[in-house]
Amino acid sequence: MLSFPQTVRLVLLGVLLGSVSFARAQAPAQTVNRPNVVVIIADDLGYGDLGCYGQNKVKTPNLDRLAKEGTRFTQFYAGSSLGSPSRATLMTGRHTGHTNIRGLSTIASALFSSDVTIAEALQRSGYETGAMGKWALGDAGSSGVPTNQGFETWNGFLTGAHAQMYYPPAIYSNKGVILVKQNEEGQKGLYAPDMITTGATNFVRLFSSKPNLPDRRFFLYYAPQLPRANADLGRVTGNGMEIPSDAPYTDERWPQPDKNRAAMVTRLDRDIGKVMDRLKQSKVDTNTVVIFTSDNGPWRAGGSDPAFFNAAGGLRGQRGELYEGGLRVPLIVWWPGQVAASNVVDAPCAMWDILPTI
Repeated sequence: MLSFPQTVRLVLLGVLLGSVSFARAQAPAQTVNRPNVVVIIADDLGYGDLGCYGQNKVKTPNLDRLAKEGTRFTQFYAGSSLGSPSRATLMTGRHTGHTNIRGLSTIASALFSSDVTIAEALQRSGYETGAMGKWALGDAGSSGVPTNQGFETWNGFLTGAHAQMYYPPAIYSNKGVILVKQNEEGQKGLYAPDMITTGATNFVRLFSSKPNLPDRRFFLYYAPQLPRANADLGRVTGNGMEIPSDAPYTDERWPQPDKNRAAMVTRLDRDIGKVMDRLKQSKVDTNTVVIFTSDNGPWRAGGSDPAFFNAAGGLRGQRGELYEGGLRVPLIVWWPGQVAASNVVDAPCAMWDILPTI
């Protein structure tokens, strides 16, 4: 299944557990209970967009706390400088050159039915699986839709173009198309990231309400479309950063697109805080590993200049470019009692290391 030797692919695991020797890392860990797994992938979030990575204008308290309580990586690389191929490397554990998705996902460019995803691998081990948010690994009618790739529960957007709609009239789910009446005929009644976050917290809540069997675990893939711009709207209005409110940056003397983007990043942080709160309320937080990253670097398309916030963290380039700013992204790993707190790792790792590590 994997294109690289397993010993190479376990570098991330060895780094995370610190004291685990390379030889021990290759054997099953007998003393550690299997954790629940939450993978969070932001959309077009740059290396320098978070406070824990040097951001000093935009507030990200929840992610900063995760970094303080967990491990932060300084040389983690997306699978591509574009979202769909990057997400394909995460989901399959394959290097970019070995995935079928090289650009925007379509029926022809989608995950193969023969691909083994994180969800399928964990499902075979008895995990309940759910995906919420942007998928972009296969359009309707293709082999790449989430329900064909190991996800029992899912709500969100099949394509990247669909995920640009912050007030969509409909979203997809494992039960079919869900109409969003509040957004019909151009209304802006229900903000898509709010729907996706509610889906994520409900997945955890419903899992925790079931009988407490010793071997039951869950895998949640939470992929909000924040802070991606609506590029089409940006071309028409000059401001494709759609947000219900630009608070807490309303009074800043910044260009409006920049205030909106800052509000989107802070809202992403708030929503991740809601998921973390649900884990704690459901009493599963102490046995859950949370992995946070982004699919690629920041993007200029919505009218907000990445340089305004130093969103690429001083690195050259942005989304769509094969410079460091388009490829290097944040990675935070949080697992109480297992992953070292306030730890910073400079070892190079990449998106395709996540599947074999899990």
